[in-house]
Amino acid sequence: MRVESVFIVRAISLWLTGFLLIAVLFGLYPCHAADSARILALKRASTLRARIHGETGHWDLALRELDTLSRHFPDDRFIQSDLATACRRTGDFRRAEKIYRNLMEMNPDVRTYSLDLAYLMAELGRFSEVISLLDSRWKITPGVDREVVLLLAEANDRAGSQTRATELYLFLLKQNPDDLPVLLALGERYLRAGERDRSREAFTKVIGLDPQELRAYKGMASTYADLDPDSYRLWLMKGYKITETDWEISYLLGEYFAGRNDQRHLRYHQETLDRLVRASDSDTSIAGRTRARCLWRLGKKREAEDLFRKMVSSLAMKGSGAAETGSGDAVIVSSGAAANGSGSAQISETTIELANDLAELLTEEKRYDEALKVLDTVLGAAGKDTFTGRGK
Repeated sequence: MRVESVFIVRAISLWLTGFLLIAVLFGLYPCHAADSARILALKRASTLRARIHGETGHWDLALRELDTLSRHFPDDRFIQSDLATACRRTGDFRRAEKIYRNLMEMNPDVRTYSLDLAYLMAELGRFSEVISLLDSRWKITPGVDREVVLLLAEANDRAGSQTRATELYLFLLKQNPDDLPVLLALGERYLRAGERDRSREAFTKVIGLDPQELRAYKGMASTYADLDPDSYRLWLMKGYKITETDWEISYLLGEYFAGRNDQRHLRYHQETLDRLVRASDSDTSIAGRTRARCLWRLGKKREAEDLFRKMVSSLAMKGSGAAETGSGDAVIVSSGAAANGSGSAQISETTIELANDLAELLTEEKRYDEALKVLDTVLGAAGKDTFTGRGK
C-alpha cells in the first residue's frame, strides 16, 4: 500500500552524526569526547550497513544489525523506527507493532509513528483499528496529508464503509482532480458497488492521463464482465498489448477463451506460467493459485494438486497475525479476530478458495471421498457460525 523510502529519516540522523564527529575532531568539542566520537563513528557505520542490507532486500541481515544497535542505543527513536521496519519486512508483525506503540507513547508529537502503525494494521487486515487510529490523530480538512486520507479511504472501503470511502476519495479529487491513484481506487470502489457507469468514467479518465496504466484496462474490462463478453475481451486485449510481463491479464484471457477457442485458451495459460517465472510477485498465494490453476487447465493435474495441497498446508500452518504483504491477499487471521484481540485464528478467504480449487480438481477426477475430506476440513475450521462471519 505504502511506497516506503527506506531509512530516509535515518539518512538525516547519519548526517548529524557525521557532523558531530567532525566537530570533535576539529576541537569544537572537548578532547575527552574522543571516546564518544569513536562510538558515534561505529554507530554510523553499523547504521549504514543496516541501511544497505535493507535497500538490497536482505532484511534478515538488516534486522540483525538493528537488533545490536537497539541494545546499545535503546533511546534512539530513529534506530527503533528502523528496527520496526525490519520486523515488518521479516514478518515479525507483533514486535513491529509493539515498537511503534512505544514510539508513539514516547514521542506523542511525532505522528509519523501513528501512520506507520496504521499501515501495519492495514497489512494485517485490521481496518477498523486503522480507521480509529487515523480519525483520532488527524482531522480531514484541506491541507491534510494526502497519504493519510488515502489510507483512511482504503481502510473504510475494506471495512465495508463504502459511503465514507467514496466521500474521502472525492475529497482528495477535489484537491487534485488528476490524482491518478485516487481515480483508480475510486473506479474500483464504484465497480465493487455495481456502479459500472461511474466506474467507467473514472477508468476512462485514468487512461487519458496515463495510457499505460494497466489497472485501468483491467478495471474497464471488469465493468463488462458477465454483461458484454465482446467488450470484456476487447479491454483485456488492449491491456494485454501494453505489457509483456503481467500474468493476471494473460490468465484472464486464457479463462475467457475456455470453451470458445481451445488453442488460445491453452496458449494464454502457458504464457501465464512463463510470465509467473519472471514475476517479482510470484511467491504470493494469489500467484501460486494462478500457477496451480494454469497447470490444471493444461492437463498437468498431478502438479496442480501437489501445489494446491502445499499452499493450503502452508497457509494453515502460519501463526496468528500472519499476513501476505503487498499482494492484496487475504490475511490468515480475520480482521474481526485481530481487531478485538481475541487471538483466535480464523481460516482466511485465500485458504478457503485454495481448498475449494483442490476439492474441485478431485471431484473432476471422481475422487469424491478425498474432495469431501478437504471440504469437511474447511467447513469444520470455519465453525458453527460458518455463514455469519463469527467463526467459532
